[in-house]
Amino acid sequence: LGGALFLKSQMPLMANDCVIADLSRYFNVKIKLVKTIADLIFVISATTLSLTFLHQLVGVGYGTLFAAVFTGSYVQFFVNLLDRYDFQSKTKFGTKMKELAAISSKSQQNPVTD
Repeated sequence: LGGALFLKSQMPLMANDCVIADLSRYFNVKIKLVKTIADLIFVISATTLSLTFLHQLVGVGYGTLFAAVFTGSYVQFFVNLLDRYDFQSKTKFGTKMKELAAISSKSQQNPVTD
């Protein structure tokens, strides 16, 4: 729910979440696909680095894999649930950040709400 609220508020908090939302809009694909792919890339990177430098798997377990595969779907579910509410910036900072974060989309469809 927290990730969905963050995406709907369009306020930058974590750089990787902003990149995921922007890639979703730019390529016109659902958040869950972009989030899942990004999370799996992070897990593969962590696994590779762990095995390369520590010669054993450290910090990547079943929970990490579960979270990487299913977090995108959970975020998409709550984004769809929150679509019934109109999220608008009520501060000058929020309005300015929304203007700065606006990117051109390849189509008029908004994948965050699909």
